[in-house]
Amino acid sequence: MPSFIPLVHYLRFGEKEGRPPSPFFDVVGYRLQLGGEEPPSLLKHYLDGGWNKGLKPVKYFEPAYYLPMNPDVGKAGLDPYFHYLFTGYKESRRPSQQFSFDAYSKRYGLTAQSPTSPLAHFLYNNSGNDALLAATGASAVSVIANRPSDSDRHATRSIALQGPDTKNRRIDRIPGLQPKAQVIGVLFAAVSPDSENDEMVGKGVH
Repeated sequence: MPSFIPLVHYLRFGEKEGRPPSPFFDVVGYRLQLGGEEPPSLLKHYLDGGWNKGLKPVKYFEPAYYLPMNPDVGKAGLDPYFHYLFTGYKESRRPSQQFSFDAYSKRYGLTAQSPTSPLAHFLYNNSGNDALLAATGASAVSVIANRPSDSDRHATRSIALQGPDTKNRRIDRIPGLQPKAQVIGVLFAAVSPDSENDEMVGKGVH
């Protein structure tokens, strides 16, 4: 077992080396959006309001699209990314104008009642395979067809993070509340599983 904490390693070294803290945050892509600006921490920069500047945590989610399409989210001061991951997909909201998750949802049997959003499922299992997001026209089954009731929207929400070779992990959330520790817990759900991270951080401890 390593003598250091993965989160500390990420903040001190991993981010500078382009290592993602989890599938939910693209360090390299986020840095490119800053156009040369180098904040002390890219993850902190996003959490402190990068989303309000239209910066994308991953290329498959567009705050600049999601907020205008869902003005209630912006009015409530909610991080649009976490709103979608926890609640938005259950309410028929789309994460991106560029990428469609209709065909993907059909392929993997995902609906508004699924414990995880199509985007979360994609990031954990198929990130980078953009061909899976190609629209298939009218035959595609969208989560829009499974809109929950108004009473259900006010119930406690949870998201199941489905990682490779791991059991589902549930993170409960009450709509409108986003404790910073919980938000960091999602973005740092696990150091992304690859051989380099296993060697640096220790296999099985992240």
